[in-house]
Amino acid sequence: MKLVYVVVFTITLSTLFAQNVEFSPLSRFGIGDLSRSTNSIINQLGKQSSAFASEDVFNMDNPASLGFLKLTDAELGFDAKYKVISFEKGNSLKDWSGNLNHIGIGVPFRNTINEVLDRKTYNYAMGMSLVLKPYSKLGYNFQLKDSSIEFGNKIRNVNARGGLSQLSLGYGFRKKNLALGLGLDYIFGSFKYDQYLYFDDIAYADNSLLKDNINSNGFGFGISTIYKQVLNRKQIAIEKTIKEKRIQYGLVVNLPINMNTKYNALHTSTSLFEANANNLYVIDTVKYVENQKESTKLPLKVNAGILYDHQGKYGISLNYGIEFWEDAKLHSIQKGSLKNAMNIGIGYWVRPDRTIYGNLFQRSQYRFGANYGTDYRNINSITASTFSISAGMGIPFTFQRQNTLINFCLEYGQLDFSPVLNEKYIKLNLGFTINDNEWFLKRRYD
Repeated sequence: MKLVYVVVFTITLSTLFAQNVEFSPLSRFGIGDLSRSTNSIINQLGKQSSAFASEDVFNMDNPASLGFLKLTDAELGFDAKYKVISFEKGNSLKDWSGNLNHIGIGVPFRNTINEVLDRKTYNYAMGMSLVLKPYSKLGYNFQLKDSSIEFGNKIRNVNARGGLSQLSLGYGFRKKNLALGLGLDYIFGSFKYDQYLYFDDIAYADNSLLKDNINSNGFGFGISTIYKQVLNRKQIAIEKTIKEKRIQYGLVVNLPINMNTKYNALHTSTSLFEANANNLYVIDTVKYVENQKESTKLPLKVNAGILYDHQGKYGISLNYGIEFWEDAKLHSIQKGSLKNAMNIGIGYWVRPDRTIYGNLFQRSQYRFGANYGTDYRNINSITASTFSISAGMGIPFTFQRQNTLINFCLEYGQLDFSPVLNEKYIKLNLGFTINDNEWFLKRRYD
């Protein structure tokens, strides 16, 4: 089972970077559209929950949750998205996108089977995790038409792709009901911008082909905590089989990240371009830049949350986050000014029957969430806002004492950038949570 986790993680590393490009005009500004990728369960609960922690699922956004983890947890998530973008002049565009969303594994350092066999109870625990997910996405491809008295009709083909990815190593330590977490993030990726300017009314005109490429990478550091408050501790002391009623408080602080950025550019004048044919002949090089270094910076992020769990039957979570983008720094060719952004999410879940022997739909978990946020980009004094609602279902399966949870989620949302454009979308999320209790299991017989 352990070998399967390693092989799956290795194979899917390359898959994550081959995602179907999502069309987003606003991704031209800043570092693109920020990704909120995280566990499938948390996605269903309003996308964020800094206080989420359990024995069989770790929280990708809060390493402190690893202190509460008792089973090895492998996470794999996919999504498919359909959206309609409505523009100011009344026209609209439809787009399909989606692929692998995230992959991660969390491993506790102590096996619970060893505790039972050793007849020992420990009041501390620790674990580590490795997660790969997108940080931001860049993608658009469209044509702009204009005209002037001097040059006649002009056509500009503009396209871009790329973005940043995040590879995170997490460590969590718990002492009784208080857990602390440390996170090391490696942010890396590239932004590729292409423009072709074609003078339609001038025969054999020298047109322009502009290629700009930005490569960035940097290391970041985060600290976090989760505290669990048990409300029915006296009842549990009397009756050991009673489940906990608990409130969990969580805080995550991701420090600013200084990025090492290299800029490459090749701007050329071309001729003899024929539409629908690749007949581009370079006449002269107008601009050439190779590995020009420039420092950029990602912002400080703070997220806080609270979660109530009623004996594993139902629960509610609330999360608030703020990102200080006004202190961040873009590359000089990246457009748009920056503004501090916020995000608030609320979620509710219920499980009719928490035993493993009941009806499949009775022991499944049903989750609902809502999320509202403001964008970090300020374009012509306009800032976009986002809103989404989600409904999902987690179906548990058990085979040879190993647990698997399949999560389905349907999300509806919109991005409002009035009056320029409005985006409405429907997203289907599919996630897999695979548990294993064989890691760090001691041998009883040689």
